[in-house]
Amino acid sequence: MPTPAASTYAQTKTVTDALTIEASLLAALAAAGVDLTGYDEFSLVKALVSEQATTRNQEQTLRATLAQALDPAILVTLSTDWVDVICLAIWQEPRIAALPTQGTLVVSVASGSGPYSYQAGDLLIEDTSTGTYFTNTNTAPQGATSSSPAPLTFQSQTAGAATNPGGSPTWKLISAPSGASLGLSFASWTRTQAGRDAEGNGPFVERCQAKWGTLGAGGNIDAYNYWIPTGTNAITAWWVDDSNPFGPGSIGVWLADTNGPATTPEISSVIAYLTPRKALGSGLLGVYAAPAYATTITATLVTDGTNPTYLSDAAVALNLLNKLSVLGPVLDRALVSSLLRGLPVGTIDLGLTAGGSKLVTIGAPGFGGVTGVTLSAFFPIAVPANKVLQLTPSLS
Repeated sequence: MPTPAASTYAQTKTVTDALTIEASLLAALAAAGVDLTGYDEFSLVKALVSEQATTRNQEQTLRATLAQALDPAILVTLSTDWVDVICLAIWQEPRIAALPTQGTLVVSVASGSGPYSYQAGDLLIEDTSTGTYFTNTNTAPQGATSSSPAPLTFQSQTAGAATNPGGSPTWKLISAPSGASLGLSFASWTRTQAGRDAEGNGPFVERCQAKWGTLGAGGNIDAYNYWIPTGTNAITAWWVDDSNPFGPGSIGVWLADTNGPATTPEISSVIAYLTPRKALGSGLLGVYAAPAYATTITATLVTDGTNPTYLSDAAVALNLLNKLSVLGPVLDRALVSSLLRGLPVGTIDLGLTAGGSKLVTIGAPGFGGVTGVTLSAFFPIAVPANKVLQLTPSLS
């Protein structure tokens, strides 16, 4: 008996719908001399044919999913559990998990109260702007008096980018040890680690592909694109300049997290991870926080009156551009207009000032009510390659 020919990639990723499979099964039965005339559509015989067609369709879908997972462009569109299994199998790389926000606060005691001493977990406070709860994490007992406020480290109880306090946050005491809670106030928030969401499919697959670069003895851009987020998970956007920016063989690295320019501890972590690996040039290595590039987009929206929250909806959509996992983006008029009109915007190929483009996820769900947009900003808006976008909407 001849061995069946191996399927091509095109054949392997082809899926036939269940109704077409059912029709071909009925035709094959008829060709074999089986007479199904008179059988009701709800009869057991017809139901078995239909069930077999559905099963074959499901098998083909599974087979096609596995086959297309070899294509990175398709892999990123699969469910996260598929991507986790495939990236772990091919690259032995896990997805970067969500991180909590970490920082310091100055705890003050009212005159006439205290002295107080706090151990890790003694204080539970709320960031009233986000509703996020934080607990103190100082490893050794820390004393506070009315004349000597205590700088304490805090961490959000939940992980994710939404746990980052914004602007000038205000804090509310939720609980403290008995006898050490009167007259407390909290101020001077300093972020040390930004909270971040779990790594998305796109960045995850890109990081895995960049891992091949670490096999090169001399190092290369791909290696840096793997080392930076892997060694310091809080970093979500970076730019590496290997054009000798500080002299022969020098390397420049600029960093940002989900809340903006990287913090000093985040920068120190990247330096410690890159220094023994740096090669590339291999001269001076400079690692810096990516400066913020502040810009305002002013727009007038025309509405049909069906959405009373259209201005806040548009501002939320536009602010998604501040969360891009990339430095130096190029914003064109079409993208900004789409967001302000309330169109859903998922994953796009975003141009970069440094050249080329990158697939980024905007994640705008869309909203209704806006029928027209007038923009006063000049486009395209090209953010310098080493800077992080800090966009402010001005809408009316």
